Amino acid sequence: MSARLSDLLVRDGALPVETVRVALARQIVYGGALDTALLEMNALAESALWDELSLASGLPRPDPDLVRAPSPDARHGFDEGLSQPSRNHPSIDSSDSPLKNRN
Repeated sequence: MSARLSDLLVRDGALPVETVRVALARQIVYGGALDTALLEMNALAESALWDELSLASGLPRPDPDLVRAPSPDARHGFDEGLSQPSRNHPSIDSSDSPLKNRN
């Protein structure tokens, strides 16, 4: 990321320092990413978090429709055996995916 998410959240006034500290502690205890910890704590609205993640990474926000309603056909682009252990799932159809039928 081009900037630390925690620093941006405090700098932009999205969250107080203490809330970010609690989220970082939660991240250490339970694992996962800071954004996940913040969402689990209900510390920040998801839309506000997307804005901050975009600033931190330098990447555009994802299309909201993809986040709310992934394509039901997208699952055909991935080998279920690969995605189940990590609990990943595709959100767009990619029938020519390099991961399809990969062993």
